[in-house]
This record gives sequence, C-alpha cells and structure tokens, in this order.
Amino acid sequence: MIKKETGMKQMKNRKVMLGIIVLTAICGCRSVRTHESILKEQISGLDKLGNVMVITREDGSGTRSTFSQLTGFYEKNKETGASDLTRTDAETADSASLVLETVAQEKNAIGYVSMGALDDAQGVKVLQIDGKTLNTETVKKGTYPLSRSFYIAYYENDNELEQEFLRFIRGKGQETVEKQYVAVGKASTFVSLKPKGTIIVDGSTSIAPLMEVIAEEYMQQNPEAEIVIEESDSSKGIDSVIKRNAEIAMSSRELKDYEKELLDYETIAKEGIAVVVNEKNPLETITLEQLRKIYIGEIDSWKQLNE
Repeated sequence: MIKKETGMKQMKNRKVMLGIIVLTAICGCRSVRTHESILKEQISGLDKLGNVMVITREDGSGTRSTFSQLTGFYEKNKETGASDLTRTDAETADSASLVLETVAQEKNAIGYVSMGALDDAQGVKVLQIDGKTLNTETVKKGTYPLSRSFYIAYYENDNELEQEFLRFIRGKGQETVEKQYVAVGKASTFVSLKPKGTIIVDGSTSIAPLMEVIAEEYMQQNPEAEIVIEESDSSKGIDSVIKRNAEIAMSSRELKDYEKELLDYETIAKEGIAVVVNEKNPLETITLEQLRKIYIGEIDSWKQLNE
C-alpha cells in the first residue's frame, strides 16, 4: 500500500511538474513576444502602402536638428548644404501642424512633431520607438529615445520687465508646463511688481504655443506689460536675440557653442518628439535604426520593414 501510494504521489508530482513546465513555456513565449519578436513578424498590409513619403521640418528647425541628432544622421550634407543627411526627396513642412495635416492625408507618409502638437491631431498614429511609448512618464524617466529639452536664451541685463517675466517662467509658469510636458522646476507663488514695457519672444514653433499661454497668464497679473510671441524657428529666434531684434529666444534644440558664449540660456521644460504615420498604417512600433534608414534614403518602401 505504501509503495502504491508513493507511486500515485509520483504520478501526481509528474503531472504537476509537467503542468508547471507547460505553463512556464507558455508564459515564456508570451513574455518573449515583446518588441524584438514583434519586429520580426511580417506586418500585414505594409506592402500595399508603396513607397515611404518622408516628411521633415525646414533646415533651422530645432525639432529637425534634435531628431536628426538622436536618430543618428546629424552630419553636414555636402551635396545640399543642409545641416543633416535627410534624403533630398523628403517633403519639407515649416510647422508641426503642416506635418500632421500631410500625414493625415497621405496613407504612406511618416513625419515627426513635438508631443505638444498632438492634442488636436486627427487621422494620425503615434509609433512606439524601440518599444517605448511616448508620454510624460517615459520622458521624465529618460527611457523614451526621442526625449529633449525646451530652452530659452537671452542677454543678461537689468530690464525689470524681462527679469520678472523670466522669474514667472521659472516659477508660476511651471504649472502650465506640467499640463502638457515635464516641468523642470517647482511651481511657486508669484507677485508682480507690474513693470511696464514690451518684450518680443521669437523662435521655435514647437515652444510657441506653450509660451503664448505662459505669456497670457503673466499679462493677467501685469496688465502694464505686453509679451509678443513670434514664431519662426529655433535658429532664427536665437539669431534675432543676438541681433537684438528680440529679447528672448525659444529653442527646441540645444544651443551651439558660439550661441552659448554670446547668450545666457536655461531649460524651461522637457518633452518628446513623436513619430507619426497615417492612422491606416498597420505599423505600431519602429526602431531608431529603421527611422535613420528611412530618413537618409536607405529604406524607400514600407515593405522593406518586413525584410
């Protein structure tokens, strides 16, 4: 009886162990089917999209500069004179809204915009990058591959209005930053001394919507001030301040060495660059390497992502 009972226990143990092995194998397979396995799968429908329609920003755009740096093709183009190696047949859009509009209309298009531009976006899909989803948490943790900073640049001076507006951005303005982006400072109570005058803030179209809200909130506390927001691009905004045609520049790229020597600068927010495709595109995730190849012309058609 003892031997028989032991044998039954052994059989039960074998069954339990077998169940554990099978369950482990199943769970293991599911856990392995992450970013790497998804990339190896054949994505149905890509072959029907034809050639990739590449949308880029204008040369001088801070978003373009940062995107090309983080993706790995920020190198002077000897043929075109451009600051990076973006393929020559890429369509150029001079604003984030135009990028989104074009991608929404063209089923084979791909582009990139500031995450702040996505609020009212329709007809587009945001891709994961190297398996990472774009949101404030992944930007804050630094795990999203296309994370970046927003900068302002200016000449140090004794202008009371400019100094107070900068203080507002660093303190109370961080409440506004947190609504869409990642704040870099702690919001604090603000009391205006109500200095009079006008300040021109020029530069990045990615930062301009945020700065417009901050400026409006400041002017509510100081009706004696006028803060004028002008949209151009990061390079033009910095150049405008250097030439003293504006007081504050908005830059969505890091300042160059000579710009740092001439101007004071600081970070006002952190955010991520979103890679967008048409909502009917079956793709869900893409790698930095695939993006690089698309933007320099080594990948011409969507079906190549299945090869």
